[in-house]
Amino acid sequence: MDEDRIEKLGLAPLHEVFAQITEAYAQGREALVAQLGRLERGGSEGLWQLFIDNDPGNPEKYVMFIEQGGLGLPDESYYRDESFQEIRDAYLAHLERVFTLTGLEEPAERASRVLALETQLASHHWDNVRTRDAEATYNPTTVAELREAMAGFPLDSWRESSGISEEAFAQVILRQPSFVEALATLWNSESLEALRDWMLWGVVRSFSPYLSAELVDAHFDFYGKTLSGTPTDSPSVEKSGLLC
Repeated sequence: MDEDRIEKLGLAPLHEVFAQITEAYAQGREALVAQLGRLERGGSEGLWQLFIDNDPGNPEKYVMFIEQGGLGLPDESYYRDESFQEIRDAYLAHLERVFTLTGLEEPAERASRVLALETQLASHHWDNVRTRDAEATYNPTTVAELREAMAGFPLDSWRESSGISEEAFAQVILRQPSFVEALATLWNSESLEALRDWMLWGVVRSFSPYLSAELVDAHFDFYGKTLSGTPTDSPSVEKSGLLC
């Protein structure tokens, strides 16, 4: 809530993280995966959503769930349905605006790469109806099975850098297994530039509500006004992170 300090720091907190991503980008895909794990540990966006809950097959036990993620729009339909074309256009403009505000070169090119990569991710997402299927989304999976399903993706590098113990990851529940399986191919086929820019965007999207007024305003203009139809922001919302 110390807005004076936030404005004084400006983009410095972001640029520190940007430098870490840029360094990982120079080292290659596995370094980017490790950096992604560290970012997720710090509260940034990643390829999937993780949460702990009771195991539906054994309610006396808690287990980690892995759910599809990686998108800046609400769900996969926003990337394919013609009725959302205006939203996609606004999203692309928002991406370019944010990359410009953060001082990154070639903001339009970065914005296009992020939207294209998220569109690929969305093509492997389950739709909302299928995701509500309790049986289809209950897929107990050992870490050995997960490594096999994600062959080619440096899963252990990600796990270690994100601070998840082997014990906690020994068995997980995959809610959308086909999405997780597709990640290895996608991660290895997308350009390093696209992966880097998507990670940069994930950091900005996660932390914009806590940063300078111009980033707060940009975040609210899209996620508040365009997506949610909220006409005005409020101090309690913009600094709470509820719009992330």
